Amino acid sequence: MSIQPSLFLYRFIEIKGFTLLEYLDKYPEILAEMTPLVANGAIKYREQFVEGFEEIPENFLQLFAGGNSGKLIAKVG
Repeated sequence: MSIQPSLFLYRFIEIKGFTLLEYLDKYPEILAEMTPLVANGAIKYREQFVEGFEEIPENFLQLFAGGNSGKLIAKVG
């Protein structure tokens, strides 16, 4: 009997994602735990802001090219 490698691997790969809504009930708990850690510098984060709707396409592409670090936020209006 011949086993096709693609079928063999397919049966043993598990892909799992999650959404924020799955953990919404834990938000108060994690907020209480994380707030002091961010405030005292134990956890650091980066935000990159771009201004203007016209800047969104070019900066959006940076997400896939490694051109940004941290959270990319577009300010429009």
